[in-house]
Amino acid sequence: MNDLPADKTEHEDVVVEALIGTLRSAGENVRLLERPDRLQRSERCYADLTTDALIEINSCQWSIDVMSLAAPGSHGTVPIALQNCVDSIASDCEVLLYLQGESPSIDRVGAVCGALRRAVEAEPSSGRWDQDDIEAVWRRVDGEEQPSGCMAILMESPSAEIQEQIAATLARPLRRKGAIQAAPASSAGCRSAVVIDWAGHQGIQQGTHWLSSSPLTVKAAVDSVLDGEQTLLDAVVLRDRIGGWHLLWGSFPLESSKPV
Repeated sequence: MNDLPADKTEHEDVVVEALIGTLRSAGENVRLLERPDRLQRSERCYADLTTDALIEINSCQWSIDVMSLAAPGSHGTVPIALQNCVDSIASDCEVLLYLQGESPSIDRVGAVCGALRRAVEAEPSSGRWDQDDIEAVWRRVDGEEQPSGCMAILMESPSAEIQEQIAATLARPLRRKGAIQAAPASSAGCRSAVVIDWAGHQGIQQGTHWLSSSPLTVKAAVDSVLDGEQTLLDAVVLRDRIGGWHLLWGSFPLESSKPV
């Protein structure tokens, strides 16, 4: 985790530099023209362009947008909220508390925590509680034991299919980038590419999708989102967890990448 970029800004720097380095290693003539999103409108080559990088590859200008292959946001917010709840109940009631089962949806976390607290307060010496697909057991601390809470939660997913999970994550940002963010580049005569980075950065609480390690799965997800879509994107490229490059959709002058 500590090897990952600290935040989104550092992450963009790392990915853009890696892309330029890989292109140059492949013999392409590349130069970074600017970082549009970090400039005032009047300072940009194209005033309305707000992507992460504008680069020139063999005299052709490319607008580059970087995004992470993040897991669903609830995979970060729900566990944190539940752990805070478990810790608070354990401390207030002086118990050892263990919570397990399937994650509630984000809108049900408050109700679950309230019901669990009432159950523990009603039987503070020891007890068992369950609601739907989640259960808890506890007992009062003994001797020098310190109150603590722990849990094992299976996170909800929009689908049992990994490809569909990834597609659900990518659909909205890819469509937005292809319709809105790529429009100024298209008007200026530039091509547009999205670079999906699988490693991510430390600021992504929920982490990145980890169940699959195959670029084929990500390609299938991207295809399901963009095929037949009216998009201004020219390419979608994947940078995998170990720094390898894969062309997922469209065309891009990255000969050293591995077309999937």
